[in-house]
Formats: sequence, structure tokens, C-alpha cells
Amino acid sequence: MKIKGVSFLMIIMVVIAGCKSDENSNPDPDYTSKVVPTIAFVLEDGRTVNSGDCIDPADTYQVAISAVSTNVKDFPVTVEYTVNDNLARMTFTQSGTKTNPVTLEPGENEARLVKSGTSVNITLVLQEDFELVD
Repeated sequence: MKIKGVSFLMIIMVVIAGCKSDENSNPDPDYTSKVVPTIAFVLEDGRTVNSGDCIDPADTYQVAISAVSTNVKDFPVTVEYTVNDNLARMTFTQSGTKTNPVTLEPGENEARLVKSGTSVNITLVLQEDFELVD
């Protein structure tokens, strides 16, 4: 009878030890992927610069990254991106948009989200690149 009591007690202990709280663990190992970031070139005042827009070299340009989610558990999330093949990161602790100043190079300029491959392009044509033809 003593062996049955000890065995029963050991089974209860194993069951209790196996019932740990999952309160702080995330059941989805790729949970941060629910935040789908977007990328854009913007002027200093936040206006979007689209491909084909006239680019004034005197203006200050920035890359804008947005990370939006209604679920607080999606954050923090770090977004890796490149501007003209230079790697950078932005960390978001909540939904929103962050900007980072960029220096445009003459010719094609590309901003790309590393994970998704989404990219935007703008072209800077300097005045000395034009030739006056009679």
C-alpha cells in the first residue's frame, strides 16, 4: 500500500510540474511578423516623395518607416532596411512612423525593407548633368 501511495504522489507531482504558466510565453514563434512595415522617401516636413517627382538637392530628405498594429504584444519590433545598400535598423515600441535623414546620391536612390524586399526609388538629377543643346 505504501508503494501505491508513493507512486500516486509522484504522478501528482509530475502533473503539477508539467502545468507551468504560459502567461509570458508567446505561442507563435514568428509573432513579430504580424507587423508589416512600410517604407517611403519623405521631405523634412513629412510629405511623401514619389518616383518621378522633381528632386531639389537643396531640400532635406528622409526615409520613413511605419510599423502599425493594434496589438500591443506585437512590439517591440526591429525593422532592418537599406538605403543605397547601407544597412540600418529602427526599433518600434508601439505603432507609428519614424524617420531618418538620408543624403541622396546623384542618380537612382533606393530604400528597401530587408525582410520583405519592398523598395522605393527616387532619382536625383543634378543640374550639371544637363546639357544645353542649340
